[in-house]
Amino acid sequence: MSEIFTAFDVGTYGIRAAIGRVDERQGLSVLAVAHDEVRGAIDQKGVAHIERLVGILQGILDKLQRQSSIVIQQAWVGITHEAIRTETANAIITFPRADHEVGWDDLLRLREQAIHRPVPPGYRLIHAVPIWYRLDHRDRLSDPIGMSGIRLEGEYLLFYAPEAYLTALYRCFERVGLQVKGFLAAPLMAAQALLTPEEKNTGVGYVDIGGNHTSVVLYHEGRIKRFVV
Repeated sequence: MSEIFTAFDVGTYGIRAAIGRVDERQGLSVLAVAHDEVRGAIDQKGVAHIERLVGILQGILDKLQRQSSIVIQQAWVGITHEAIRTETANAIITFPRADHEVGWDDLLRLREQAIHRPVPPGYRLIHAVPIWYRLDHRDRLSDPIGMSGIRLEGEYLLFYAPEAYLTALYRCFERVGLQVKGFLAAPLMAAQALLTPEEKNTGVGYVDIGGNHTSVVLYHEGRIKRFVV
């Protein structure tokens, strides 16, 4: 069974987009790619010209659909913005029995508790990345699923992006007939896709150099440590 997805990478100098197919047997196949310059539609602060940006998005969308012969209705949108900010958050949940086996639903409940906190004014949460887990006295776990215990803790790195910027982008994509499935911090996604587990365990930094912003993602012992724009 395969799944089709579309992603846009929105920068201050250009916008890149691709359609891909994920197949359980063959992995990822790229079906179409397109890009265009921003030409002043986006600057360091956000969307600077709505109509110009809508026209650029429409042109990219047309190219993707011509190349792939696929009608696109929704897309993931990667962003880089100087005002993306992060903070750490901790959460704890307990279980009634010590032989409780940790499952995916438990991790979702732990994550919900971590993000259940006031959002900085003018911002929206776009990521909650787990840094480590602790199950009873077993510390610094990367994946506690299948293990048994009574107390599960977790530390997360929360990513926030400016609400006004996301709203403006959402409306522009809506104008060209695309539903935004979610906003992603583009440098974080690139680091997670390109860096190997061995590199993350040893300690590595991913540097994304753009037209107006340079982003750095740091990993050590397999865990994200820092994100800076």
